[in-house]
Order: sequence, then structure tokens, then C-alpha cells
Amino acid sequence: MDVDYIGATGALIHVTGDSQMTIEEANRVGEIVTEMMDDNALVIWGARVNPELNGKLKVTLVMTGVNSPHILSGFGTIAPQLYNLEPYAEPEKPLNIDLNLYQMENFH
Repeated sequence: MDVDYIGATGALIHVTGDSQMTIEEANRVGEIVTEMMDDNALVIWGARVNPELNGKLKVTLVMTGVNSPHILSGFGTIAPQLYNLEPYAEPEKPLNIDLNLYQMENFH
């Protein structure tokens, strides 16, 4: 589907390439995508290596705020499902998770 994304408000970009892919190549993908987006668009991108790609780049792109007749937006006539927010009758059970297993460092 050919969709015009001029003015899109957000993007999630994931670039996968073989071990020869450079950070500049992955960055260029982000630049190409963001050129036509809104100036205040939020763009998050990442990259990883997959040796099986043999000189090719694979790009996964998720965009928000795209205006197109080909894309449904909003809830329209579809009623959102409501969930029961009442507390469960069963008491909570401990999960036995070791919270000290992974420690994030503070880089402030």
C-alpha cells in the first residue's frame, strides 16, 4: 500500500543489516524517513546485526499520525471493550521475583 506520510507525528524505526552495516547507513534510514515528517515528530530508532542478510538492509517502520484514506483511524462505530476494574475476589499471590537480579545503573 502506497501511503503518503507527510506530516506524520511519530515513527519507530528498526534497521537490521549484516555485520558490514555501518551506523551511518542505519542513521541514513532514519534521516530519509524523518525528512517528510512533522518537525516536532517523535522518532525512535534502533539497529541490530543479522549475518544472514548478506549485504542487505531490512527496515521495519511503524508510524503514527498518518492521514490517509487507506488507513482507518479512531474508534469510529466500533465500541471499545471495557474491562472489569473491580478487585479480584482471590487474594494476591506473591510472584517470588528477585528484584535485585538486574540492576540498572544511574547515569545522571
